[in-house]
Amino acid sequence: MSDMVRLLRLLWVNNKTYIVLIVSALVVMTVASSSSVIVTQRLIDSLTGAEGMAVAGKLMLLTLAIRAVSLLAGYVRSYSESVFALRSQNALREYLLKSLRFNTITMVERPAYRNDLFLVSMGLTNMHQMIQTIFSFAQHTMMLITYGWMLIQFHWLLPLIVIAYSIPNIRFEYAISKDRMLQMEALIEKDRGAQTVFDVLTRPDAQKELLIFMARPFLGKRWASKATDLLHCKMSYERSNTIRQLRASLPALVGFCAVQLVLIYQVAKGNATIGAYVAMTSAIAVTEGSWVGLFHAFGGFRQTAHVKDRYFEFINRYGTNSANDTTTLGTGEGDSATESEAPRELRLAHATFRYPDNEKAALRNVNCSVRLGEAVAIVGENGSGKSTLGKLLFGLHDIPDGMLYVGETDINASDRSDVFRHQSVVNQDFARFPFDVYDNVAMQELDDNQREQFIAFIDHYPQLFTEELRNNLSILLGNEFENSRQLSGGQWQRIAIARALYKPAAYLLLDEATSALDPELELMLMTGIVKARQGLATVFVTHRLGSAQLADRIIVMHEGRIIEEGSHAELIDKRGKYYAMWQVQHNWMEDTDESIQFSVSL
Repeated sequence: MSDMVRLLRLLWVNNKTYIVLIVSALVVMTVASSSSVIVTQRLIDSLTGAEGMAVAGKLMLLTLAIRAVSLLAGYVRSYSESVFALRSQNALREYLLKSLRFNTITMVERPAYRNDLFLVSMGLTNMHQMIQTIFSFAQHTMMLITYGWMLIQFHWLLPLIVIAYSIPNIRFEYAISKDRMLQMEALIEKDRGAQTVFDVLTRPDAQKELLIFMARPFLGKRWASKATDLLHCKMSYERSNTIRQLRASLPALVGFCAVQLVLIYQVAKGNATIGAYVAMTSAIAVTEGSWVGLFHAFGGFRQTAHVKDRYFEFINRYGTNSANDTTTLGTGEGDSATESEAPRELRLAHATFRYPDNEKAALRNVNCSVRLGEAVAIVGENGSGKSTLGKLLFGLHDIPDGMLYVGETDINASDRSDVFRHQSVVNQDFARFPFDVYDNVAMQELDDNQREQFIAFIDHYPQLFTEELRNNLSILLGNEFENSRQLSGGQWQRIAIARALYKPAAYLLLDEATSALDPELELMLMTGIVKARQGLATVFVTHRLGSAQLADRIIVMHEGRIIEEGSHAELIDKRGKYYAMWQVQHNWMEDTDESIQFSVSL
């Protein structure tokens, strides 16, 4: 099915009633407009002839009635178009969300994804304008047919003159529609650059740094520079368009004079009345405006088609083709009639990985595995590839065939949603959802029985929830909405840990999951997690080697390679990289303890 057919079907299914109302209103408005011209002609002729005021009065009442019908139809059209646009925007957003079932995070972490999403969002935001364009095309077409016939009835030369002097404006409108889309895409980086700095200046979570580092003047100047540059580009574009439009409009002056000569000549010869002159002048103005408006709307069609292409390109690039998907949003991804058995092992074989748009490999020729029943720690310096290894092992990135196996099956031959069903994770850059505690942790609707189980989970991990949250699980977290509760970094991290532990998963990845917690709480929590997950697989990426001791096996990373592997005792005996890191941390902790004891004695 073509993208246009998919789009039209999507809009029709959700808006049948409103489409009928809009088309009906357009027909009524067109008939009323042409009737008004005819009645106006008769009214003027009655005033200048011998028909008298009685006939003129009736014609004025008829004009008033036509005006009232036209106004009513206009309001029906306006309301129906607004509702149509809102419902269409909502339907397209739902379709987009249903389609965007990411298999990995590799593509969405690129700047190109943000640019594409920005363009699609702008298109959906301007849906009302595009809807108006579509129906304006229909209205202008009906107006041209109606008023063109009226002009032909008066004199065959009139519509030809109107068409001739409208051609330059028509060409301008046709060209400008494509230029606007190209200009918007050309300025996307500038637009996002200015918007990003503006967001930093206004975002609540950035204000602490702005205050302490007194950075508002610096960033304000940067925003002004970016915004001014963007403004100058847009002003230059608008200035150029205005000059082009002015040139295109000049022939209309000559055309207007030619039309007036034809009308005056007909009146002078007695072939037309003064009323006919006035009526044809109005008809010519409407015809000219409809010609230009028709191609303006046609240009809008081109913009709509471009937005449509962007919309479906975005879906095809980042999501799945769900044109025939009849599931309701909110079902399907996490639901399965049959639960598959968790794989016994996740294994990387000679895996090399580089991020998109980055020539340097983040991982090189890596061989490692994680099996059910073991706890594995991944350690190393900053930038050594620890987090990348964890994400790659859990299938979160795209990887060539033959490098990652889930059990005995290549990850690319597996259904990743089925693989993820057996996994849970705390990311280093974990999400802070503006939801209540239930939704933040469970990530699903809970019935009464499940809420009781949720309370039992909290009782099992009381250190993850403050007393305030335990007593009010329905409170919104963050500072996005009124009456919500903002949390500290450590409290947010504990919510993320709770979310990962609440999901019954065979494989758990903790990527710097305790970096914001104090050492005592970290050790108590990690010890409890490893003990509770006996028989399951736990992988934790950490800088703190005290926690790494809890692992059955430790993987040491350096510049994208695994350089050591073994238990804590084995690696200490080896006296290699891990031993050197351990000595530094151990000595630092001892010096810190001695300093604290010395301060206390003073």
